[in-house]
Amino acid sequence: MQTAPNFVLTVISRDISSADLANIFSKLESIYASITNIKKLSDDASENTKSCFEVSISTDKDLAAVRDAMNAVVEAGGPDICVIPAEFAKDEIKLAVFDMDSTLVQCECIDELAKRHGIGDQVSSITASAMRGEIDFNESFSRRMALLNGLSEEVLQDIADNLPLTEGVQYMMKSLKSLGFKTALFSGGFYFFANHLQKLLDIDYVYANNLEIVDGEVTGRVTGEVVNGDKKRDKLVSVAQELGIKESQVVAVGDGANDLPMIKTAGLGVAFHAKPLVREEAGLAVSSIGLDGLLYILGHSDSEFK
Repeated sequence: MQTAPNFVLTVISRDISSADLANIFSKLESIYASITNIKKLSDDASENTKSCFEVSISTDKDLAAVRDAMNAVVEAGGPDICVIPAEFAKDEIKLAVFDMDSTLVQCECIDELAKRHGIGDQVSSITASAMRGEIDFNESFSRRMALLNGLSEEVLQDIADNLPLTEGVQYMMKSLKSLGFKTALFSGGFYFFANHLQKLLDIDYVYANNLEIVDGEVTGRVTGEVVNGDKKRDKLVSVAQELGIKESQVVAVGDGANDLPMIKTAGLGVAFHAKPLVREEAGLAVSSIGLDGLLYILGHSDSEFK
């Protein structure tokens, strides 16, 4: 009699080869895991640039052991592999929360402002250190903000109008809306840009820093509290309460160290093209394709959204 599956592996890449699957199956065999089902979530259209298989397994190993085994495959150059307990109710998730910079958009907005102000290298090095978790976010934020003093307000609108959206963002957002999800953008960046994305992507909730602008110039300060990792987590909890759902019914996605509090609080936390520290602590990671890979992690196939 076949044992019921207790873990689901979501295998994601640009192109999953038979060799990739063989490596995964071999590693599963080494931890005495049996495969109970395999389902392909991606379609075979020639223009499709992503591939996904959902593999259900049964094993007496715990979640940490299964993730360690699959991480060994990933680190050896294999596809992304997200391991989730089979009993986790993916279909009960109602809210999707996203970071903005380097998640919904392919840039750090504060770095873009700094480039236009002629101090790009100074600010980007502080940003990178903060996202790796080497510098406290509040400290790094105040240091970077001070360097922006005197920047023209006109620059902000030009950057907002040309924000580079991350691959798969619009498809993912439309798909989540079709599934009845509420969506949120919680950012340690700036409301000026978050507001632009809210309108473009039909996002329900936005929480970010307010730049102080006086006489058409950035002062190097923000009005109100600084939105750091703890504030993002607190906002996730308050929005979930407002919606009348549990934290386990939330998925949170981000790339930096300041995203970890909300990633760890959500029922599903996903590191997206993230720094090593974030990938390690988040538990789930997508590094090979665009943000629409989140739909696969939630158990949805391409055919559902045609």
